[in-house]
Amino acid sequence: MRRATLFVALAIPAVLAAGALVSALVPPQRLAALLEDRLCTARNVGCTIGSAKLSLLPWPQIIAQDVRVDLKGKPGLTRADRLTAELSLSSLFIGSPAFSTLTIKGADIVGDPKMFRGAEGAVSTLIEAVATQKARWSQLNVARVRITDARVLDLLGREWANSADVHLTLPGTHKAITLNASARWHGETVRLTLKVAQPFALAEGGTSEMLVGFNAPLMVASLEGIAQSQPAPQINGTFTAASPNPAGFAAWIDEHPALLPMWPVSTSGTARLGRGTTTLTMSKFTIGKTDLDGNVSFRRDADGTRLTGTLATERLEIPTGHAGPAARFEEQDNNIASFLYGHLSGIDLRLSAARATIADFELRNLGLALIARDGKLDIVLASADFAGGTAKGRLGIISSEERVDARLQAHVEGIDLAQAMMPFGIKRMNGTLNAQAQIEARGANMSQLMRTLDGRIAFNAKKGDLVGVNVPEILRRIEKRPLVTALDIRGGRTPFESATGTLRIVNGIAEIGDGLIVSPATRIDFNGALQLVDRTLALKGMAAQPRGDGTVLPFEIKGSFDEPSLIPDARALIRRSGAAAPFFATPKVNTD
Repeated sequence: MRRATLFVALAIPAVLAAGALVSALVPPQRLAALLEDRLCTARNVGCTIGSAKLSLLPWPQIIAQDVRVDLKGKPGLTRADRLTAELSLSSLFIGSPAFSTLTIKGADIVGDPKMFRGAEGAVSTLIEAVATQKARWSQLNVARVRITDARVLDLLGREWANSADVHLTLPGTHKAITLNASARWHGETVRLTLKVAQPFALAEGGTSEMLVGFNAPLMVASLEGIAQSQPAPQINGTFTAASPNPAGFAAWIDEHPALLPMWPVSTSGTARLGRGTTTLTMSKFTIGKTDLDGNVSFRRDADGTRLTGTLATERLEIPTGHAGPAARFEEQDNNIASFLYGHLSGIDLRLSAARATIADFELRNLGLALIARDGKLDIVLASADFAGGTAKGRLGIISSEERVDARLQAHVEGIDLAQAMMPFGIKRMNGTLNAQAQIEARGANMSQLMRTLDGRIAFNAKKGDLVGVNVPEILRRIEKRPLVTALDIRGGRTPFESATGTLRIVNGIAEIGDGLIVSPATRIDFNGALQLVDRTLALKGMAAQPRGDGTVLPFEIKGSFDEPSLIPDARALIRRSGAAAPFFATPKVNTD
């Protein structure tokens, strides 16, 4: 037998015997006090250990229970139900005890608040942690650390995440640092990966390759590049990010979802993240199934947020609704004024598309701009071919902390009315529409904006039809059988040469004045009100032959925008009935 093999064969039983002797001679309380001195007091940290013991099977390990650490308000491990340190046999042979694995169960970990301040805070904090922990790697002399069933708290003791599970490989036996962690955050499972290829170089003020990955139900992102710790922690590299619902993700992390889409978006490009600064240059975008080309720059620092760039595509498809789990995202009447006041700054985005499908609307030759500066937002539709005609418009928003003031100016010309109204499910009218609109609103949320709508809309439709009613035929039938006609007025259509009117909007109610529909066989005058908030209408009108010498039909239109009801004036029809007319005759006064 070779001497080395014989030495190992004799050494292992000797080590086990020595361990059993130590375990017998050193009681749990004495071992706990020894650990408190070596692990805490030597590092100027106060801690208490409820009990500790040395176990030899299935392998040598020290088990400590009820560990409490006083970090004096600093981040780190503050409590653990159970701490298990597995001894490395090879280290015992050379007289330098080391641990192969340190397992911590049921821990409370206080997180650095800098990590809660966006991606730049998290990344720079990770770089600082690697750069400043070199001394602790040698003191702890641990190869792997595993933390299970842990909570992450902020400095005020508030729970930030729970059910945390962390696997950390330290550079004691491996050159790289690797971390794989998962936790329940805001009701969802979040996973984080980290790899630092040259941690010693980073700790000595040099650089290291670094990879960071983030995976959550509403966001998947990765960052890979070169990290440096001096003169300030930062990383330069490339990134990718994808979300099935960016608005839902923003709401999930307690950010306001305004101005963010609810459909799938992915992007990639170059990134530079440091303490208090994020710079992303994005060259590729995918919205839904659409790929866009261009260049967009995002920068966030102490001076605010700036987003600038230009995008173009042959075909843009923006789906309705959103995909993926919504987590905590709910459509609710949020206060948009305070959000816009703090975020409307430094945005200049331009989009052009040869063909765009937005929800159920299709546009061609689209030119769109989004510009925000100093609390003012302009959304400009420079031009678009829509429903056989053209559309232009501008929405301007001025925001304060209490409310937003919005103003819309729009102009459409030569629009196919049936095609334009089809996405709304309105099929009662067709023709060629020209319209101009000027509308203003003010309020802190969408409900207030709708109820404060003021403005004017003028419209003119030509050569179309009213679908669902044949007014000329009804007028002819009323001449012969007025009461029977009143029971059956639905069906058919009424062709017209022109339909004009003006809507004056006050406090969310649109009053229709001078409404007129003219055709060779019919003239229809109408007026009334539209409740824009409730989507209901109440109109009154008069249908007659254009020469004014025929039958006249007073009517009302009531109900919802989707299912309006045409109601003839029953009293007028009864008067036209010869049998019922005597009931409305003027009574004679007896003078005798």
